Amino acid sequence: MQRERFDQCHRLSLDCASHSRQGGMRRLIFCGAIAVSLSGCATGPQVAPPRALPDLSAELHFTPPPPDAGRCWHTEERPALFETVTEQRLDPLRGIVSESRQRELRPRSRIWFRIPCPPEVGGADLFYASLQRALKARGLYDGPVTGLANAATGAALQRYQAAAGLNSPVLSRAAALSLGLIAH
Repeated sequence: MQRERFDQCHRLSLDCASHSRQGGMRRLIFCGAIAVSLSGCATGPQVAPPRALPDLSAELHFTPPPPDAGRCWHTEERPALFETVTEQRLDPLRGIVSESRQRELRPRSRIWFRIPCPPEVGGADLFYASLQRALKARGLYDGPVTGLANAATGAALQRYQAAAGLNSPVLSRAAALSLGLIAH
């Protein structure tokens, strides 16, 4: 893509050089237009693509984790997930007949996932301010950076984690790592 753009810009500059031999106002207008066109040929700085979100669903445990010193866990109740399917058919005697049935896609369950331990977090207000800034930088949080846990921060965090497979407003350790809030 960059090579094609360079070649196109090079051809335009050669056209300007060949028209410069003709002289007069026409040459000035043509070369001015070429100069404006060439200004768009400069490439900007190369920006690294954003890091992919980790697969947070891989961090979920469906049985209680063993007690382990130095590891902090959070548990949540996951509601059952149902799907309602409605079918309509044409009955010659009764007309359109609708039948609905529900199907359970996922039973109610309990999940556990690791969260940052208090020594990793340090001061809660500074940690929450860093979390709010990290979510703001990703366009997920538009509130003020207060350093306080609030509903807007929880909703932004839930959007971030849900995109990676963990639909929770509680910060997982893996998400804290991916946001650069804690060290490995």
